[in-house]
Amino acid sequence: MKGRSVILLLGFLLGLAVGFLAPRLWDRLAPPALRGEPTVGTVESKRWEGERLLLTVVTDSGALLATFTQRVAEIDLLVDPGDTVGLALRGYRPFVDDPTIERVVKRVAEDVGTPALPGATAPPPPPAGEAVETGAPPSAAEPGEADSATAEPVAEPEPPAEDADRPPDENG
Repeated sequence: MKGRSVILLLGFLLGLAVGFLAPRLWDRLAPPALRGEPTVGTVESKRWEGERLLLTVVTDSGALLATFTQRVAEIDLLVDPGDTVGLALRGYRPFVDDPTIERVVKRVAEDVGTPALPGATAPPPPPAGEAVETGAPPSAAEPGEADSATAEPVAEPEPPAEDADRPPDENG
């Protein structure tokens, strides 16, 4: 009777361990086709805390805090605030430790195209009739004044040279 209760207790403990460890192992070892869609979000902030890198990622389900302790230097170089990341997570969790980064889409200021990740949102296009800013400041330099960006004088346009050999036009 005593042996049966020990086996029952060991089975119960083994069931609990598998229940907690199996999802983590599945996320790391299963092929991407079987894992499902990654959790997609925008990196709101990035911060070092000792030997750990903390990323705050805003998703459609809510914000999450991803803590990285492995490959920290590589992740620091790859991910910046404003980038869109795809994390290998099943469902929403507010706190995750060392999630697998499946994809990073860098933020580009001029990019207003369609998002590269499913679930990511693109910024709205500018309203019709508004000028789109190109990033270059307009030059307010008058002819003959120095341009502040190049520190060279802006040349005045020269009037066309008149040919003395050519007869005057009938109109003037």
